[in-house]
Amino acid sequence: MLEIVDVGGMKDHLSREWRSFAEAPENLIPAQAVMFEGRLLAIGTLRRNPLHPLPVHFDFLLADNSPVECLSSLLVELTRVGRFGADDLIHVVVDWSDRRLITWAHQSGFAKRMVTYQCRLLPHAVENLSPVDGIHCLADHDSPGLRRALAECHDHIYRAAHVWNPPGDLVTERAHDLFMGDDLLPEYLWYVAEADGEPIGVASLRRSDVSGCIELGWIGTLPGVDSGLRMSLIDTALQAAGTRTILIEVDENEAELIARLRQLPTIWESSKIRFERTEKESS
Repeated sequence: MLEIVDVGGMKDHLSREWRSFAEAPENLIPAQAVMFEGRLLAIGTLRRNPLHPLPVHFDFLLADNSPVECLSSLLVELTRVGRFGADDLIHVVVDWSDRRLITWAHQSGFAKRMVTYQCRLLPHAVENLSPVDGIHCLADHDSPGLRRALAECHDHIYRAAHVWNPPGDLVTERAHDLFMGDDLLPEYLWYVAEADGEPIGVASLRRSDVSGCIELGWIGTLPGVDSGLRMSLIDTALQAAGTRTILIEVDENEAELIARLRQLPTIWESSKIRFERTEKESS
């Protein structure tokens, strides 16, 4: 028979990875463990992303050779301890290649909400493009006022791309730090603006800790901007990488970017599927 216990009493016996998970400050409630005849099958907790505060996230670690069905008992106990109501949204993220967990999610009342792809664009993937009129580089016009305007533009674009998981007020409050922070490279941020200079579209490459690589930042435009200009922003960023590989994370609703990447030498490495349910849907 499965037994659900608080992890607190067994932390000293956990591996470093599992103990770090159990003690994470973002845990909303103490981590719980699933035991069977003295064997640890899984530990889990519930967390909430302050940037996207609506859903609670069911995060877990599943021991090798453990039945995925034990996660159902674990989730029931976590929602009971956390006193979450019938209308609370619960998200869980699983790897696209893990068929067992995907099957468990469907059988547990979860529905697919979003797929996020991780990929790499090889060097020199886009070359010999001519500069496009109307696309400006931050390094050529840098100022505190422009940075504030670009942060606001990023905020609007980010919110439009995440209607499926609405950002909270904290995204707007921290827009400058989130979008114009330490990973910013002014010479690799491009924007388009209206006649009054107000940015209406952005694209960027960002600093990466991986040698020989650079990361693709947010790309997008405000509603009503010509799609051709949006594609020019994408290509401007991709071409600028030159000899470096671009690390990319892209959600499936970014159709134009995905279509462009499929035309180029892109290595699709992995995907994460985000599932969603409410407690009343699980009953």
